[in-house]
Amino acid sequence: MTDLFLMRHAKSAYPPGVPDHLRPLSPRGERNADAAAQWLSHIALRTVLLSPATRTRETWRILQRHQDLAEVQIVDELYDASAEQIAAAIADWASGPTLVLGHNPGLQACVLAMARGDELHYAEVAGKFPTSAIAHLCDGVLTNFVIPR
Repeated sequence: MTDLFLMRHAKSAYPPGVPDHLRPLSPRGERNADAAAQWLSHIALRTVLLSPATRTRETWRILQRHQDLAEVQIVDELYDASAEQIAAAIADWASGPTLVLGHNPGLQACVLAMARGDELHYAEVAGKFPTSAIAHLCDGVLTNFVIPR
């Protein structure tokens, strides 16, 4: 059984003059990341693949409070990645239960390309993949879609 969790980073702030890849989390993003940490706390992640963007690394900093044994890889190709680039990173790096922490629109497109199974969750992902959302695929079947708040 292969568990894959694809999560969009928590809500970022928009400080004036700060380039996109350096934007930090907003206070709301920090709260939502904490809610996501609670949701993921029962899962023993083995691998975490992170975009190098500040907001993804800050999201992981909050999530890892409950995930101290995961192997973390910062994968440059995950920043502004297409669905194909995300799938390639998963193929190259994933081992055991894996969390991919990245960005839209590539993350949502990747979930939709990989998913089969639960039509309700598929429709939810197709409609919107907001910040902090987590899609859970088990052996390629979309089994859950949550928006921790």
